[in-house]
Amino acid sequence: TTTTSIPPIVGTIHIHELKGDDKGGDDEPYARIEVQIRNDRDRNQRGVLVIGRFSGGEPRQVSGTTNNKGKVIFESGIVDTDAVTFTVVSLALDGYAYAPEDNRRGPSVTVGFD
Repeated sequence: TTTTSIPPIVGTIHIHELKGDDKGGDDEPYARIEVQIRNDRDRNQRGVLVIGRFSGGEPRQVSGTTNNKGKVIFESGIVDTDAVTFTVVSLALDGYAYAPEDNRRGPSVTVGFD
């Protein structure tokens, strides 16, 4: 038989900051998204797998891991629409549960292009 152990939950994580900026100018516009994750002690949490989705333009799913400041950055790629929305789909870190009710921002941000 195989035994699988699941690590105990020691805390929760949430979206502390979620912001998007338009970059690249008129010729090659793209969205730059910064996500910051904190734990239930309101400290930046490194090592969190953030899965997100861009919609508008070319829809795609992306993932990245937070650094020691609890941040991860995503870029949309060049877009040809008026706006792109980024949505955090999930957060994952062994020993922590995602508590969306604790989010200070998000889970979505829209970046418009003039």
